[in-house]
Amino acid sequence: MKKLLFALIGLMFLISCQESDTTELVKVKNQYSVELPSFLIISSELNDDASLQYQNLYKEFYVIVIDETKQELIDVITENGLDTSTFKVDFDMFTSFVKEDFIYSIEIDEIPELKDTTINNLNAKLLELDGSFDGIEIFYDIAYVEGKDSYYQIMVWTLGENKEDYKAKMNKIIASFKEI
Repeated sequence: MKKLLFALIGLMFLISCQESDTTELVKVKNQYSVELPSFLIISSELNDDASLQYQNLYKEFYVIVIDETKQELIDVITENGLDTSTFKVDFDMFTSFVKEDFIYSIEIDEIPELKDTTINNLNAKLLELDGSFDGIEIFYDIAYVEGKDSYYQIMVWTLGENKEDYKAKMNKIIASFKEI
């Protein structure tokens, strides 16, 4: 009986550890969609501003999307006493602002450059970086995307030691982003 119990436990362990390539298309606010690995579950604890939050605590794998309208950015600038007629409020300004804000929230050795690209016919900038937060090494794969009326931040991260295991999945998530 003990052998059967150990065999069943071992089989369950092997099944739970296998990496699945199945994905799920997630639509948010009828505004955008993104394809996520099926091992992720919905969360509400990663970022208060995120409209999409998924995680797998066991795999230490996390995804958020923050969206804000272009008008919201203009409103924030004017509310802080800045004159939008003195500088151009555009995608480059947005990405520069959010990149700098993010970089100052973590510890990094080198500030990486943004890479211009397109994601499903939308202007985008990519950022990959290794950093640490509270002494924990983390790998971030980030995309900033310009939609018709909104800007998006797609952030995927995992432990630094898992970088090579999950980098392809992280890239697929970002490449799957579509504005509806």
